[in-house]
Amino acid sequence: MTKNRGKLNSGRDLLTAYHAGVEVTCRLFDATHVNHILHGFHSTATCGMVGASAAVARLRQSDLMQSRHTLGIAASQSGGFQQNFGTSTKPYQAGRSAECAIVADDFARRGFTASTIILEGRRGFFMAQGGGHEEARIRGKLGNPWSFAERGVWLKPFPTGSLSHPGMSKMLELVRAHDIRPDQVGRVRLRTSENIFQSLMHHRPETELEAKFSLEFCLAALLVDRACGLAQFTDEYVNSPEIQKAIAKVEYTGFSESEARNNEYSIVTTFVEIDLKDGRSVGGRVDHGKGNVADPMSEADVAEKFRECADHAGLPPDKAERAISLALELERLPNLGELADSLTMAH
Repeated sequence: MTKNRGKLNSGRDLLTAYHAGVEVTCRLFDATHVNHILHGFHSTATCGMVGASAAVARLRQSDLMQSRHTLGIAASQSGGFQQNFGTSTKPYQAGRSAECAIVADDFARRGFTASTIILEGRRGFFMAQGGGHEEARIRGKLGNPWSFAERGVWLKPFPTGSLSHPGMSKMLELVRAHDIRPDQVGRVRLRTSENIFQSLMHHRPETELEAKFSLEFCLAALLVDRACGLAQFTDEYVNSPEIQKAIAKVEYTGFSESEARNNEYSIVTTFVEIDLKDGRSVGGRVDHGKGNVADPMSEADVAEKFRECADHAGLPPDKAERAISLALELERLPNLGELADSLTMAH
């Protein structure tokens, strides 16, 4: 909404605010000391919370001082830990970033104040979250160039932790190209960085939430079903004998930072090798996953993913199709009312 709460924003307003939020999130993450991640913070719930507050302030056309207070209020609430990966709290951390952004802007509009140097202050975000920051990676960088233009957007074709997607993309490619069946496989050798190995921490998952952060499960599901979508994420499926047997075939190890540096690996470089019982081995290295700018999802891919999510949530098919058609015209929508209506469960 804008200052006039009775007036709906346009699709262009929403896109502008979204880009502003993504830009702030990305540059904030770039500048924050790497210890932020290495020591366990979940950046969606920290940098993302501040970026989301920037988006809300832009969408509501808050003035400069209100916007600074909004960011200060949001930054004071930023938190969330990777240790919660594989539990209900992980998606809650992401959702709370959006919720907090709205509440922070509401408070700022009602006169709440916050530090206007919440990021760079001696006891502010950068120092508390990572022990410092790299000023050169944020000063003068906002929109120069835009992160969307510089690095592109990484969409997630699978409902799992994004770090698993390169390995999943490679596994799906291999089982399809060589028509591999589970009973033909002796073992699957999987290698990623130690950081990914630690982040995808549930190596023998017992619940669907743990499975979202288990690369062994993801590869097992792709081997058994050639799919790893919402239908595969149930406790019953994770614990089924066929899936547990396939998980046991995955040997997962991590490579060191020095190996990655010496071989110029990307931050998500993954190796997948399938050893077949007939003596053959197929596999190789992958430096990005499906959905990355190097292998983007098409509009049809994104629409199909939305249909799967909408069906899982119980959104009527006619509403889902209407939402897709409106989203494809988002920049030209005079207001967001019809799009919002298409995303509600009520008929």
